[in-house]
Amino acid sequence: MNGTLTVPPDLPVRKVYSCFYLHIPHRSPGYPIAEFMVLASAVLGLALRCRVKGRKLNNQSIVALTFISGRAYLIQGKDGWVLADTSSPWNGPRLVRRLERQGIDLSKIRLILLTHGHIDHFGNALRLKARTGAPIAIHELDAEAPRKGRNMPLHPRNTFEKVLGFFASKTRTRGFEPDVLLKGDEGDLEQYGIAAKWVRTPGHTDGSVSIALPGEAALVGDLVVGRFNALKRPAYPFWVKDEHQARESIRKLLDYAPTTFLSGHGGPFKADGVRGLFLEK
Repeated sequence: MNGTLTVPPDLPVRKVYSCFYLHIPHRSPGYPIAEFMVLASAVLGLALRCRVKGRKLNNQSIVALTFISGRAYLIQGKDGWVLADTSSPWNGPRLVRRLERQGIDLSKIRLILLTHGHIDHFGNALRLKARTGAPIAIHELDAEAPRKGRNMPLHPRNTFEKVLGFFASKTRTRGFEPDVLLKGDEGDLEQYGIAAKWVRTPGHTDGSVSIALPGEAALVGDLVVGRFNALKRPAYPFWVKDEHQARESIRKLLDYAPTTFLSGHGGPFKADGVRGLFLEK
């Protein structure tokens, strides 16, 4: 199955759908159990659709690239793009080709910012750095994951998460040293051409970060995700290390007055809905 992704350059709000690109590598990174996970994802992909979704936020555009294993985002600024997350390793070649076919100049990606240390978010970073020349940034508290090429420790809360965590813990990719270590609780991204801040938002992992575009949107990684059976409804992610920290992180992001939460899995979510679920119950 092959899909064509089209992002029209001149529409304020852009939406186009394509079929999920079915791809089973000859040998996925890691153990044979990881190969089973890829196969299972591909089978699920037969029933789902991969999509690219764009929205205009003042002078900045956000393009979402969605795969069965998660979502990456491109934020367009004055002089280029910032890429938030990179999807799983096996999505790499197709992701690059799709971007090129849609006329996105890879040399204008100025930063690859990883929201946290899980392979479905950093698994493609090294490949994209080689193609774009962009530095890779991650918070110092999650930096060991890309260095080792494996997930940060997972924190299951129930039997299902324990089983899922067993599979996830067997997944590997090539390790690398991040170029930029984010330190502290927030920082400015204007040097990379976008009017936004990165904000440390622990809960899922200690070094999780979000991108806040004040008054517009928050790109939150896995701080908030779609429910398993209702992807448009917000929920806690799998493997929450600290639910209290997650709620405080959401409260912190709401101080930037976003109207929308953009997640690595599911959504988008209205900010009022996130507030009501996590802070008002």
